[in-house]
Amino acid sequence: GAELYSLQDLHNQPILLVFPAVQVPTAPADTALDRSLTFTESSSSINKFQAFVRALESERSASAASALSANDFESVIFKQFPQLGKIAARLRKFDAGVRMSGSGSTIFALFESEQERQNALSNLSGDRVVKGCRLIEASLVSRGGYQRLWRRQLAEHLVPFKEDSWPPHSRYER
Repeated sequence: GAELYSLQDLHNQPILLVFPAVQVPTAPADTALDRSLTFTESSSSINKFQAFVRALESERSASAASALSANDFESVIFKQFPQLGKIAARLRKFDAGVRMSGSGSTIFALFESEQERQNALSNLSGDRVVKGCRLIEASLVSRGGYQRLWRRQLAEHLVPFKEDSWPPHSRYER
């Protein structure tokens, strides 16, 4: 865990975020998961994660690699909050890479094209499974795009910087 390697930027892909009116507290979710860092299947999980990273590297596509992704909280949270599981299942019908964010409750779907996302949005309009949910369109952001956004939003708090320096430094840093 001490070595980090950057991956190439992924292709820009459309995302749909579904924010249900359900709040999932993290501490009870973590307790329900009942895992330590050295749980029995940790070797298998590491191998699956490595396959996921290799797919990200070779395909440069989050949706292509999503079949290899996992969120261990999903099995626990979807039992406690069946609506979240139903939302994820509905989104999977659109051939999207679907996962829950962290311990929940946001569900996100990665699409190959804007048209696929628009098709999903049209089909979800009036769907009882997502009734009361906020649906927000988003997209992946490149590393450079993220850095530009970050610098622009926090410019007044940063020490003057060269465009290619990262991370920027706070003017309040001692």
